[in-house]
Amino acid sequence: MSMIEEQQAVYVLNRRPYQESSLLVDVFSLNFGRLTLIAKGALRKGSAWSALLQPFQALLLSWSGRSSIKTLRSVDVPSQPYKLRANYLFSAYYLNELVLKLVPDNEPSLGVFSNYVDCLDQLAEGQDLQRCLRKFEYLLLSELGLLPDFEHDIYGHKIQKDQGYKFLSQQGFEGVGKASSNLGSVFIISGKAISLISTLDIVNGSTWQKEEYLKAKQLMRYLVDDALGGQVIKSRELFRPIKFKG
Repeated sequence: MSMIEEQQAVYVLNRRPYQESSLLVDVFSLNFGRLTLIAKGALRKGSAWSALLQPFQALLLSWSGRSSIKTLRSVDVPSQPYKLRANYLFSAYYLNELVLKLVPDNEPSLGVFSNYVDCLDQLAEGQDLQRCLRKFEYLLLSELGLLPDFEHDIYGHKIQKDQGYKFLSQQGFEGVGKASSNLGSVFIISGKAISLISTLDIVNGSTWQKEEYLKAKQLMRYLVDDALGGQVIKSRELFRPIKFKG
């Protein structure tokens, strides 16, 4: 048998039945990044593992194995689970899907893990959903090296606040003239909004108008979808309309 890892701080991202009585559990760990564990016998009568291996609950797990899928050895629960309801719960599932689909497996992602825990804390406290989610998306893409240049367009020109820009996949922003330009169905965002997002003013307490919130949400969705490369985020279907506060 391979060496058993000492207990690690983890969160469950997803779980599914495996064979007759076991679970395959996708987890996100502080020191090992994202990985998949087999919880043998977790569905058997008398096993406590099924009840403990839940999302949005800080856990201490140990495992062993040399293959990409490890075998779970122990489960401890150091604290109470996060209390999340309605859109805050749906938002937390959205975080889990992004981590599952974008974070490489078996690679430490300390910055992403810290950002993930911070966002769960904010959701549990009932803080502003838009600020929390936009910050998580921005920092996730930044940590993974998937953000475009927010200071220059694709030709190397500095982003101008009074200009309009469209986003080109895998390239960056291309100027289209004044911020009020209308190109039909093409998504246009102002240089001002790009600047605000790039400096994280959306989460650092600045006053935003409703239109700026919506533009930031649209832009981050473009960037996230571009990073996903066609993968579908199912949790988006759970959201009810979130009313703007401000």
